[in-house]
Amino acid sequence: MPRIKIDIKKSELIYVILAVEANGPLANRSVLHDAVAASAWARKHPANITPAVVGLRIKEFGINPKTQMGRKFRDKGVLPAPAAPIGNEIRRTTVKPESVLVVVKHTPMTGSFSRDGNVFDRLKADAPRVYHSKIESARRGCKDSAIEINCAQCVGFEDVEVNVRGCVTNTCIMHSFRPYQTVTVGGKPA
Repeated sequence: MPRIKIDIKKSELIYVILAVEANGPLANRSVLHDAVAASAWARKHPANITPAVVGLRIKEFGINPKTQMGRKFRDKGVLPAPAAPIGNEIRRTTVKPESVLVVVKHTPMTGSFSRDGNVFDRLKADAPRVYHSKIESARRGCKDSAIEINCAQCVGFEDVEVNVRGCVTNTCIMHSFRPYQTVTVGGKPA
């Protein structure tokens, strides 16, 4: 079966890229593609807008974003000191048309999944205080807490229960294990 091309309007894509790059270029194009695919515009689009689709359309439309291509032999996401992003903030801005809300920087859980303190300490530094006990529980090996923290981080720690319950991603390996799902018995809510 042949693949179906996902249609994206060039003008909308340009607006979203400009919004994502509003505070300067990102670490590399991969981070840019991820940020555009994580935006509210992409989530509201009827088709599944993935980072790969974003990259293909940027190339097809000949769009030249501020963000540079990654370079060989450079650690992923590492920039020279002056242009480095500050912290793990999620900045939001509005773009034309329809004043769509866009997540400017999305940072998925990084590091090894061993129980070394560095991953959990970095996560704790970025997470709101209410999640610190869950992070400590995940450090001790609780898989449910680890999944819940991953989902909370994915939605930017904002309206976590609502956003995680309404998650429609089909690329996350933990989607079927996410918290706050509606329990059904025989096809009806319990």
